[in-house]
Amino acid sequence: MSPDMPRTGPASAAGGAGASRGIGFEDRLAAWVATRVLAEAAAAPPWGLANNHYFSELRCQAPASVDDVLIGTTAPGYVFVQAKSGLTLSKGAESELASALNQLVRQFLACRTGGGGQPWERRL
Repeated sequence: MSPDMPRTGPASAAGGAGASRGIGFEDRLAAWVATRVLAEAAAAPPWGLANNHYFSELRCQAPASVDDVLIGTTAPGYVFVQAKSGLTLSKGAESELASALNQLVRQFLACRTGGGGQPWERRL
């Protein structure tokens, strides 16, 4: 590798320590969801989902406003996850909390009327 090329992989410092922690958390969450997708009905549904449904699809960095992890269910329905390893309460408009809330509101508004080109862009 040339000395002026950015490093990639685990040794890279790109994004800083916070991003590294967040991405690691997102990866672990995606791996946990993937095991439930593979287990199908053998895995008890989490988060109060109905017992007769299970995870059927997993997308990471999905083309949605809430993009970290998108989980399809057999309901049919979707679970949108903005994965954060931790948030700090802040009044700042540029804070991580404000950014996460902004993504959630944009996702809600995108699904409020439906009509998008993706299956998860349906009317709520």
